[in-house]
Amino acid sequence: MDQQEDISKEREYELRPIKLEPGIYDFTIPIRNYIEKDIPFSDEQINVLRTFDRDYSFQEDIAKRGKGAVLSELNKALRGFDFEEAKSASEEGLKMAQVINPDIPIKPFPIVFLFNPFRGDAKSLHGQGCGINIMYLKSSTHQEESTRQKIVTFTAHEAVHVFLKQLGMQPEYKNKGLEKSVLDFLWEEGLTTYVEPTHYLPHDIVENDGDYWVDIINRWFDSDDIKKKEIYKEILERQSFQYWYNYMYNSQPLPYDWGSTDENFWILLTKRNGLAYHIGSYLWKREINKAKKEGKEIKDLVMAGSDEMVRWMEGV
Repeated sequence: MDQQEDISKEREYELRPIKLEPGIYDFTIPIRNYIEKDIPFSDEQINVLRTFDRDYSFQEDIAKRGKGAVLSELNKALRGFDFEEAKSASEEGLKMAQVINPDIPIKPFPIVFLFNPFRGDAKSLHGQGCGINIMYLKSSTHQEESTRQKIVTFTAHEAVHVFLKQLGMQPEYKNKGLEKSVLDFLWEEGLTTYVEPTHYLPHDIVENDGDYWVDIINRWFDSDDIKKKEIYKEILERQSFQYWYNYMYNSQPLPYDWGSTDENFWILLTKRNGLAYHIGSYLWKREINKAKKEGKEIKDLVMAGSDEMVRWMEGV
């Protein structure tokens, strides 16, 4: 089978449930073996890597950029990566995720350290575990922190997603309109961001402007297309938005036309650690403070579910 046929076969691969036993795995070793020595991945390794990023293929990347370029990026990402320390940091992150419901222990799940040169820092692998991309462990995307602290943060964030699924409290996003999807996203990603010990650098700027952003979202849902375009232009002029956008999009020109207005809004809220992560964290922080005064705990808010976000957005 030639290389092109091999790539075509890999593209036909269908994801299936992850079957890795609970534990912490270093996939950088089989990734290096694949790049350097052409040692094939196991079916389960392919499944995990594709669950992390369905569109990325090492085979295609090597064919396009060359083995040397991909290997060089892996070597650079591995500098300073200590798997034993990473395991310890992951366990610390898991303890932080437990706070959302201390009464029910998190069921063990796989945590995988992997390398992907083009896609996100960490993912919950569709609620089945935690994938951490070592490519982002040394970048300056977050507040001042060590590699260890980033692992703690990434694990805590993704473990909350997994724990919510275990608790039966993770929202479903299929076949929902924009408003319900946004409210569920605010609830879930706001909680994961709240639990993080450190955040992306724009976090505090956006969170401190939380009242404004809650008002913007409410106004958007109550507006027609003409009014939405006015709100969108207002958003682009807001200082907290500009700080977030220029940081996350590397100071590219601000977009005034990204397809439909609702699509624009969804992108700004959800993509590239979007505004909703930080707005949602603001709402969780506010509601947790209210709950404490009523003798309640974070678990009470979690187990009440994402439908409560309607009330939160009204400030009730």
